Amino acid sequence: MLHCYPLTDNNLLNRGRFWAALLVVTCLWGALPVEAQQKEVRHEEQLWLGYMNSTRVSEHFSIWNDFHYIPNGFGVARTGLTKHFPHRIDLTAGYAHVRLPVSDELRRREHRPWGQVVIPTPLGGHFALQHRLRWDLRYRQRVADGEIASGYTFNHRARLQTILRRNFPDLAMGELVPSLVLANELMVNLGREVVAPFDQNRVSLMAAARYRALMLQAGYMNRYVQSTKAGRFTSNHTLVFWLFHNIDLRSKEPKPQN
Repeated sequence: MLHCYPLTDNNLLNRGRFWAALLVVTCLWGALPVEAQQKEVRHEEQLWLGYMNSTRVSEHFSIWNDFHYIPNGFGVARTGLTKHFPHRIDLTAGYAHVRLPVSDELRRREHRPWGQVVIPTPLGGHFALQHRLRWDLRYRQRVADGEIASGYTFNHRARLQTILRRNFPDLAMGELVPSLVLANELMVNLGREVVAPFDQNRVSLMAAARYRALMLQAGYMNRYVQSTKAGRFTSNHTLVFWLFHNIDLRSKEPKPQN
């Protein structure tokens, strides 16, 4: 017999705490020495700079833009349109242009239509939990004999991200509010031209400071990435600096005058 339970605040909080505990366990597992888990792992150090902007144009829609750059790594310019639903659930679809490293000297282009859904889960107190499911359609330039060839490869990529944030309002300095962010994102490849299902996993621990419409987030991320050859992986130890910027263009109704 199927039992249906009412969706109460306590049930939501319990589910949120379960997902938060699962995130911590996943991050700890991802931080285990990768040499013991895989055959061949190369270690690299990286710097990741990013800017993310959400511009609210109406009650139900926002325009999303984000830009990322890793020196000697990848570069991404992404845009999309977000539809806002009740309970702060957001659905976004758009396009990204990407430059990907093939070797130290060679880069290839990627055209990437994408879509995602973002779902927050209440935890209570000063904690916030968020889940994001993103789907990438990846059209990448073909490579043959160490050079760019004609045509494109195609595969799907599913990405599941969970973010746990702890705000510290007691440590606020005026309107500047600090927080800590623990996140994990797993990416899986799908399609006939896929070399291996696993694409990469990203585990990060960062500190953040929010001031009005701006938030600076900085910290450490480990990007554990499958190479173009099965059985070879790169563990990227990454210093991250991300700037988030929210803009609200909705017209403000004038206050009634007495």
